[in-house]
Amino acid sequence: MYPNEISEVIKDIKVSKYKLNNLHYNLPKSNLEIDQLQVDIDEMHVSINNSEEHLNSQKSKIVRLMSEAVLLNFSKDKTSYNTVKDSFITKVFFDEYVKNNRNNLSYLKEDIRHISSNLKLLIKDSENLQNDLTKRLKEKEKYNALVTNLEVLNKKLDTTENIYANKLISEESQKQLLIQKLYELNVFNDKYLSCFLKYSKGVQKAIKLISKDHTYFRKKYKRSKYLKSLVSYKRRCRINKYKKTKTLPPLKNSTITKPFGENMDIYNLNIYNYSIELSVNEINNKLYNILNGQIIFIGSVGIDDNVIVIKHSNDLYTVYKGVNKVAPNIEVGSKVKKGTIIAKVHTTLLMHVITRNRYVNPLELIEL
Repeated sequence: MYPNEISEVIKDIKVSKYKLNNLHYNLPKSNLEIDQLQVDIDEMHVSINNSEEHLNSQKSKIVRLMSEAVLLNFSKDKTSYNTVKDSFITKVFFDEYVKNNRNNLSYLKEDIRHISSNLKLLIKDSENLQNDLTKRLKEKEKYNALVTNLEVLNKKLDTTENIYANKLISEESQKQLLIQKLYELNVFNDKYLSCFLKYSKGVQKAIKLISKDHTYFRKKYKRSKYLKSLVSYKRRCRINKYKKTKTLPPLKNSTITKPFGENMDIYNLNIYNYSIELSVNEINNKLYNILNGQIIFIGSVGIDDNVIVIKHSNDLYTVYKGVNKVAPNIEVGSKVKKGTIIAKVHTTLLMHVITRNRYVNPLELIEL
C-alpha cells in the first residue's frame, strides 16, 4: 500500500516541479510585465479621460456656435435698418460671421471625428492591455497554486514515508521476534540466530537513517557506501536448496505478492526477504498442510496474527504467519497429513520454509 502511495506522490511532485520550473523561468519577466502593464493601463485611462473631456469640450463649442448662428439670423430678420448703408454693413458682417462660423464648425466636426477615432483606438488598446494583464495575473495565480500544491505534496510525502518507514521497522521487529521463537523451538541454531538478527538490525538502522531525512536519502543513497553496507550481500544469511519433488500449495488460487529473495525498495534499498507472501482475492481461505508432519507451535508472535509451525521429516519446517482461525481439531502435538485443512486465512499469508538451520525458497517446495 504505502510504496504505491509514495511512488504516486513522488510522480505528482515531479510533474508539479516540471510545471513550476517552466513558469518560474518566466516569472521575474512576468512580474515586471505585470507592473509595466498596470502603469500603461493607468496612463491609458488618463489619456482616455483627457480625450473624452476634449471631445465634450468640442461638442459644447459646436452647440454654442450653432446657437449663436440661430440667434444672429433671428436678430437679422427682426432688425429695422434706417439706411441702406446700415443694411449693407449688417449684411457684410453677417456674411463674414456665417463664413467664420462654418469654418469653425467644419474644424470642430473634423476635430471631433479625429478625437472619436483616437478614443476608440485608446479604448481598444486599453482592453488589450487589460486582457494581457488578466492573462499574466492568471499565470501568476497558477504559479502560486502550484507552489501551494507542491508544499502539500511534500508534506504528504513526508507523512507517507514516515508511516512506511515505521511499518518497515515494525516488520523487522516482528521478524526478529519470529526468528527468536523459532530458535526456542530448535528450528534454528545460535549461529543462524546471530546472523539473522545482525542483518535485520542493519535493515532497521538503514530505515531509521532514511526516516530522518527522506530527501537526502533519495538523492544520496546510490553514493552512500555506509547505507549499502547495512543491507549488503555480505550481511545476508546463507540459504539452502530444496531439490525434491514439489508438493501442493498451502492456498488454492493464490498469487505471489512478495517474492523470496531481494526485494527492491522504492528507494533502491535491497531488503532480502526470507519468505513469500501469498494473496487470494476471496476471504476466509482454507490453509492446507503441504507435507506430512507434526504441529510444534500455534500462537501469536508479537503483534502478528496466529503463527503455525509444522515439523516435517528430514529436518524440514514450514511456518505460516497471518493465520486467521485455527481448525478446531488442530493443536500443538497434532500429527497432520498432507492436504489436511489446518486453518483459515483472511486474504494474505506469509510462508517460511526452513531446513537444516537455513531458510529455503518456498517456491522450490510448492507448485503454484
